[in-house]
Amino acid sequence: MRLHLLRRYRQIAGVLARHGLGAVAAGIGLPRPGGPAAEPADLDRDPRRLGLRLRRALEDLGPTFVKLGQVLSTRADLLPPGIIRELSRLQDQVAPFPFAEAEAEIQRELGRPIQEVFAHLDPEPLAAASIGQVHAARLLDGSEVVVKVQRPGARALIEADLEVLRGLAELAERRGPWAGLYPFRELADEVARTLLAELDYEREAENAERLGDLLSGHRYLRVPRVAVEWCSPRLLVLERLHGTKLSQVLDEPGGAVDRRAVARQVAAGTLEQILIHGFFHADPHPGNLLLLPDGRIGLLDFGIVGALSEADLARLRRVVLALVRRDGEAAAAAVMSLVQVSPDTDVQALRRDLDEARRRVVRRSLRHVDVAEVVGIGFDILRRHRVRVPPDLSLVGKTLITLEGVVSRLDPDASVIELAEPVARELIRLQLRPGEVLRQFREWTDLYGAPLAELPGLLRDLSAAVRSGRPLLRVSLDHDDRPHRDLSRLANRLAFSILLLALSILLGSVMLAQALSGRADPNLGSLLVHAGAVVVAGAVLLLLGAIYRSGRL
Repeated sequence: MRLHLLRRYRQIAGVLARHGLGAVAAGIGLPRPGGPAAEPADLDRDPRRLGLRLRRALEDLGPTFVKLGQVLSTRADLLPPGIIRELSRLQDQVAPFPFAEAEAEIQRELGRPIQEVFAHLDPEPLAAASIGQVHAARLLDGSEVVVKVQRPGARALIEADLEVLRGLAELAERRGPWAGLYPFRELADEVARTLLAELDYEREAENAERLGDLLSGHRYLRVPRVAVEWCSPRLLVLERLHGTKLSQVLDEPGGAVDRRAVARQVAAGTLEQILIHGFFHADPHPGNLLLLPDGRIGLLDFGIVGALSEADLARLRRVVLALVRRDGEAAAAAVMSLVQVSPDTDVQALRRDLDEARRRVVRRSLRHVDVAEVVGIGFDILRRHRVRVPPDLSLVGKTLITLEGVVSRLDPDASVIELAEPVARELIRLQLRPGEVLRQFREWTDLYGAPLAELPGLLRDLSAAVRSGRPLLRVSLDHDDRPHRDLSRLANRLAFSILLLALSILLGSVMLAQALSGRADPNLGSLLVHAGAVVVAGAVLLLLGAIYRSGRL
């Protein structure tokens, strides 16, 4: 082991011990000054105090460990909500570097004199962090912007810190008693990916552009425009939004701000990003939210965003709609489709625990449902059953926990779920749109299209066999007609299912063709639905009568 790594490990162990976290040091394989080794269950004892100590220790350890804490704050599948809330408050703030260095870096990235791009560049930074700092500026056309420039030597410093972090992860997996419970190397790799991505300001510009396109003209939210022509991997230029940071609003008792209205905007806007668009600002803490003069909320800092695949977004919507319908079985099935269940997981026990948690929640009124508690309970169940959650879905959990904290501070009587009712209605409407119906139809045909395509050939062969008089099935019954009864019951059920499938496909095809033709008539659509329902009901009743008379279903 390299000497500088060994010295750093001792320093980390000392900082953790100083903050009363010697148990954590022992849990990841570091030497602990006295005392017994920690049990993993210690993380569940008084999470709020533990989170506070951990946050302070990470701040003392420096920028890379601050980033480690920020990444951990996105892993609601690994840590309880009390710790997540504290780690979400980690702020990467360091002393600013001299303006002369910032000016030289900006000019180098622009590839031309600053005066050819900016009419004014404020030498006093608006904010400074370990990777870069932000200056106010004005373009030659008079547009007010903010300029984020990377700190000189930031990459070399981060790469050295990442070596320490990877070595610590290897030590934890080799020697730590928690090696089988927490994916230390995976977390170290995630921190490395996050930090290296944050070194690329063009990626942050792309995040802001994409979110700006999705939320263009939004009634609640505003995303600053990106000055793409002046951006580079080490330089980011965004429109400057003027307003009051939500952190300042929260620090001012009373005031003229309608806090409930702001809470509704933040909740609805964040949930719409997640459930409607599947691409969302994943760090909606008060320092990243700006109350604008027109009443909208301006979003700041696009370094951490969540992006759900189309399949995961569809499954997440199914979870939400199942919970709205209070369908525990459907909700559990949707959750199971989202996560990675190991072969040794007791799936039935997992389903029972998920359904029991759902029943505990739905007994309450919407006003008394705490989203952070629900997320915490859900992820706690998944942790107990050793179920892995994809990082983007865990990021959804972290975002909801942060959102709940902001909403509760703005309006202690408000509930995120209650405020999100308009988004739930929009989600239901979205599920009924022709495009979504067509997507679900494509998904269904991918699963069942091939077997259905073979059905005509199978029916043709069956018909030919019947006409030829050849026996289709030979059954030998030896004083026991149970096989015959079972076969008859199976045939009746098959007939019942085929009838329903045929009528459903016919009705769905008519409605889909009408929607895709662009000539949809609401009255005609309603008439088709009712007529189809009558036909289906009549056919089902006739078939059930026949089956009832046969005595077998």
